Parts: sequence; C-alpha cells; structure tokens
Amino acid sequence: MKHLPVNPELYKKNRQRFVHELVPQSIAIFNSNDELNANGDALYPFEQNADLKWLTGIEQEDTMLVLFPDNPDQKHREILVLVRPNELKEKWDGHRHTAKEGTEISGIKKVIWLDEFPAFLQKWMHEASHVYLNSNENDKRPATPLTRDYRFAHKLQKEYPLHSYKRAAPILKKLRSVKTAEEVEVMKTAINITDKAFRRILGFIRPGVYEYEIQAEVTHEFLRNRASEKDMPQFLPVEIVHARFIM
Repeated sequence: MKHLPVNPELYKKNRQRFVHELVPQSIAIFNSNDELNANGDALYPFEQNADLKWLTGIEQEDTMLVLFPDNPDQKHREILVLVRPNELKEKWDGHRHTAKEGTEISGIKKVIWLDEFPAFLQKWMHEASHVYLNSNENDKRPATPLTRDYRFAHKLQKEYPLHSYKRAAPILKKLRSVKTAEEVEVMKTAINITDKAFRRILGFIRPGVYEYEIQAEVTHEFLRNRASEKDMPQFLPVEIVHARFIM
C-alpha cells in the first residue's frame, strides 16, 4: 500500500452507524464501481465507489460488502467479498488482496471470494425480509448510466421480487455529512500534507515558472507523504487542491 493506512476502527464505526439505521431483518449489499475500458484491454485508473470505501477502506475492483445484522449465523453479519487472487493475472494487473489483507484493512473478519457469493446470497436472501441497495443519487446528475449498482438491483429484484427493497443512499448521505473523531484525524493528516505542498511551491514559484512545473512540485510532495496517486490534481489552476483519503 503506497498511501498512508487508515485505522480499521474508523470503518468499523462507520458500519456500526449504518447498521443502526436499518429496520429489523434487513440485509444491505454494496458493490464496487465498474472498471472502464480505455482502449483494447487497457483500463482507465480504477476509482472505488465512495460509499463502499467509506464502509470498508477497500479500493480494489470486484469488491462487495454485505451487512446482515440479524443473520442467525453471527459469522455472516458482516461479510467482505473479494475477487480471488490469481497468480497469472496478478503478473499483468498487479497484486490482489488476500483474505487476511482484506480483514486488516476493513476490520471485517469474514471474507469470501466473489465466485462463492451467489451460493451464500441465496441463503441470506431467504432469511432477510428487507434489502438495502445503493445507488448514485445526486441532484446535479440528471442521467445515470447503468452502473454495477443498478444492474445488481435489477437482477436481484427479478430473482427475489417479494422482498421489500429500500435505498441505502439517504442513510449514507446523512451519516457521511457528520464526521466521527476518527475521520477528523484523517482529515487533519490530509490537511497537513496539503500544507506541506503549498509551502513547497511557495519557495518554488518565480517569474517564468510554468503551471505544469508547479503541479509537479505538488505531486512530488503528495507522493512523498504517501497521499494516494488518485488524489493528485490533474491540473493546477487558481483553485485550491488538497490531499484526501476517504471523505
């Protein structure tokens, strides 16, 4: 992991806050974002679903989270679903989390592989009455593409039409607007890194310096302090850019 690790207690508390909002006998299922093809077999850099990351800390594609607080089997009340590591695929696409690594990042003890998920899901759905599914509910985005969340919702409603389906997005919007003490500490770390970056460029800027050179200095400082490469500014106009982790 290139960027700074986050204490898994933060994600545990986020999940506890979310579960507290569910009605009895509910199961909540979250999906990672899609991988997007750039050209041929090349992919755009993967960006994790922000809600899934807020709940687990996992930034890997093909990830799912299942929360079923009333599951009769206590081991299956929190389940992290990861893609099974493949040595040959990893030579081309990079390392994929082991079950142990998934637990260390998220704090979730029960980890299953994505190819095992359908068999588990059938039993869980028979034991649940209400299903919370996530979606990208944003008033500023009028047209929503058929993302993995929506495809999964359509498939589940077709296979299990008699369940009561509910929206996770309103709960997450409410919870994520109020930061926990753990989140505030992470934000302070991000702000400190941003402060270092600005102090670096204050000593660098002079007449004749190009914008891309300033961006290079900011990027250097972010990476040097283990901020994620995904958080680097793509350009550096007048507006403020800053390091971020999970918010």
